[in-house]
Amino acid sequence: MFVETLERYIKTGFYEKFFKIHTYLKEAKKNCSFLRLPDGREIPFGDTDNALPENNNNKYKLEDSNQLLLSGYFVFRDNNDLTYLALTNNYHSTIHKHWDNLSFIFGYKGQDILMDPGKYKYDNSDNIRKSVIESKSHNTVNINGLVWGRRNLIKNSLRLIGKIDKKGIVKCFSRIALETHKKKILINRNMYYYQGFLKIKDTVDIKGNYYSIFILNKDAKLLKINNDGSYIYSFNETKVSFKFLSDDEKIVLPTIINTPVSYSYGSYNNSITLKVNFNKTLDTEMQIL
Repeated sequence: MFVETLERYIKTGFYEKFFKIHTYLKEAKKNCSFLRLPDGREIPFGDTDNALPENNNNKYKLEDSNQLLLSGYFVFRDNNDLTYLALTNNYHSTIHKHWDNLSFIFGYKGQDILMDPGKYKYDNSDNIRKSVIESKSHNTVNINGLVWGRRNLIKNSLRLIGKIDKKGIVKCFSRIALETHKKKILINRNMYYYQGFLKIKDTVDIKGNYYSIFILNKDAKLLKINNDGSYIYSFNETKVSFKFLSDDEKIVLPTIINTPVSYSYGSYNNSITLKVNFNKTLDTEMQIL
């Protein structure tokens, strides 16, 4: 919307003395490309849905992987094999804001694995709308008994650092702090990705009753649970192993719940979600099989 508005301003001819407007437009188009998945969809953070574009001819050229860390986004994208990993950790405004700090989405070779709920619709009286905005409906860390948001999130605590090396190894660090019962709770998330292996380490500085959420694509089907505690899910032709280790390397079995995910405006599908409880640390390992 903002890119199209800038283009209309320039076409009027009234802004020729504002030389920076052309620079702004160029950078905005580049960022539009950056915030797209390999198949052309916009990354569904905040009030953006998971719907495919009306046509596959991307309006803006897809740039290589990069990061807009000051804006609170980090994206790894392989345009050749349609693999992506995208993270968000920002709080610039409450407008269109979902409480999704530390959240991420992941897709492998054209198959969506971990999803974001998307916007659903803008009617704040709708219970589904209320649900998809809340922290418990995103791939993030929560406190049992508390749905955090504007009143709890300490804005100046947000950190996002990431890099992609020449070998394609992705490393990212993200942090938030929550104010609850007059205590400040610091939550850190470290992520590592390389060639189909994704590891997430969640740590909290105060021992308590926490859980991490992992929302699976609606196509996910549980194939089996192995003796080592790993859960094997199929996503059409893609098989993924999920394994969770809590605190002193104990195997943790997730609770299966449902989360509404919007794939087009005004509608949703209940997607299988893995809810994993822990006290201070949680190691999550995902392996494409």
